[in-house]
Amino acid sequence: MDKDTSSKSRNVCCSPESVESFGRRVVDMLQAYTRGMFGRRKFYAVHKEARTVIIQAAVRAWIARQRYEKTMRGIVKLQGHVRRKAAKKELKRLKVGTTEL
Repeated sequence: MDKDTSSKSRNVCCSPESVESFGRRVVDMLQAYTRGMFGRRKFYAVHKEARTVIIQAAVRAWIARQRYEKTMRGIVKLQGHVRRKAAKKELKRLKVGTTEL
């Protein structure tokens, strides 16, 4: 009787249904692994693109600030030249006025 029960349990273990069930679990695990791998790749690609956009925005802002500061320095320098010329003209006018007295 012991042989019958052990052979019966062995047959249940290796029955076509249990082999099919095991194969299905393996396929499910492989699909899950593959989907996870592709999901991670997509996530990293999107994340890398987002970081690239942030860096590009920072660089563009820096370039814009540099251009603005250079323009402002030029404007201040031009104002200085115009004021200097006006001051020299005013000084010349005042000198001519004092010599006539």
